[in-house]
Amino acid sequence: MNQVERGIVKGSIWLLSLRMLMRGLGVTSTLFLVRVLTPEDFGLNAIAMSIFALVDLFSRFGFDTVLIQKQNSDANDYNTAWTLNVFFGFFSFILIIIMSPYVAIFYENKNIRYILIATAFLFLINSFSNIGVVNFRKELTFQKEFILQLVPKVVSFISTIILAIYLRNYWALIVGSLIWKSSIVLLSYIMSSYRPKFSFSKIKELFSFSKWLFFNNIIQFLNTKSPELLIGKILTPSAVGLFSISTEISNMATSELVSSVNRASYPGYSIVAKDIERLKELYRGVLGSIAIWVLPAGIGLASISEIFVSCFFGHKWLGMENVIIYLALASMLFALNSNSGYIFLATAKPQVTTFISLSRVLVFIPLFIFGANHYGVDGAAKAVLCASVFVFIIYSIVLCNYLSISFADYFSVFFKPFLSSFVMALMLRIFVNYEFNMPDYLYLIVLVFCGALVYITIDIFLWSILGSKIGPEKKVIDFISKKFKKA
Repeated sequence: MNQVERGIVKGSIWLLSLRMLMRGLGVTSTLFLVRVLTPEDFGLNAIAMSIFALVDLFSRFGFDTVLIQKQNSDANDYNTAWTLNVFFGFFSFILIIIMSPYVAIFYENKNIRYILIATAFLFLINSFSNIGVVNFRKELTFQKEFILQLVPKVVSFISTIILAIYLRNYWALIVGSLIWKSSIVLLSYIMSSYRPKFSFSKIKELFSFSKWLFFNNIIQFLNTKSPELLIGKILTPSAVGLFSISTEISNMATSELVSSVNRASYPGYSIVAKDIERLKELYRGVLGSIAIWVLPAGIGLASISEIFVSCFFGHKWLGMENVIIYLALASMLFALNSNSGYIFLATAKPQVTTFISLSRVLVFIPLFIFGANHYGVDGAAKAVLCASVFVFIIYSIVLCNYLSISFADYFSVFFKPFLSSFVMALMLRIFVNYEFNMPDYLYLIVLVFCGALVYITIDIFLWSILGSKIGPEKKVIDFISKKFKKA
């Protein structure tokens, strides 16, 4: 394992630990809040956050991504990036204030106006974040990134819970977000000694790359945030809340796990970008590590969604279990694709990701509108799954051609974890359909334990009989062996 691979592995461990802790806090918070607040509260917050994301498109040019990709960035690059962030932050703040009354009229809900006014302050706060913290990722010092993200999340978690108990409405979610962003900005200046200054000297260089990231942001919004806006208009705020929480739970099992690996792998890809063979080898190793976690997580959640909803959600959330099935599988496919985009970013071809994402929008939006109009939230979730299948196929074809990987070699990465997950799912469905005389919480624990045991057993068995000498299984076994030898 070379230095770049070690950096990615170490970074992945730090960021995976961070993501798991943050998702643990997020899930704990969500499972508490769904008992205190209503689907309508979550729906109003989701609509406001989607409007926030829409306006944010005009201020997110991905300058941090440019600084990571550009290995010889200097102080002028950093200062210009920070200055532009501040400028766009003020622009977005004013724009959302102007939009707020018209959005409230569109959704026929006056509360949305006041929520948006409060949300606008997120732009002002976030724009002043210290650009120097980009170096935490660029230099693969992910332990600092760990602290920077975790501490504000803990502060926000505690604040939101206290506010929810006291206020009993959506303002707990809004104020909690403001506290979270404020904590990140404050900590960014404590942890990084870099002090940005106003500068416009490198605008041309930054925009020459980031214009494609801007288009990617627009398309990403249409792919990820437009569902809440569309459901809010086609159906009701309560339907938005149900869809939004289902999406959060589904992403928790798949996309959230892999995001830490993506953040760690991108700097590594950028370092070896000019050596296609090393890039190909590095990518296959990362993809194998993603598949071994994501496939059982997505398929497993879809298999036990009824018991999961029964355990953690009350009668206000009826019908959520079917939505989770479709969204968990869709999120699984998205997670498998997500790392591929970083290959094109690292090799300075972000337009490839833009065009693929655009193709998804063209398929997704009409399907989603049709599904939501005719079949409600279930139809909307099915549309998300169909679009994810389409993009998975497109990404596979393009990436295999770009890196000169055969389809057999590419899909062999998924063979063991997919077959193991399939066997696990069959076992789980048999247990779910059989009535056991035990509390739902205990039943869920048993299902998760048995599912994990079956998956690990089948995967290791396939790995051993196929004579594999490499792969994530070997890395895990070698890691455990070293620990036992030291002990």
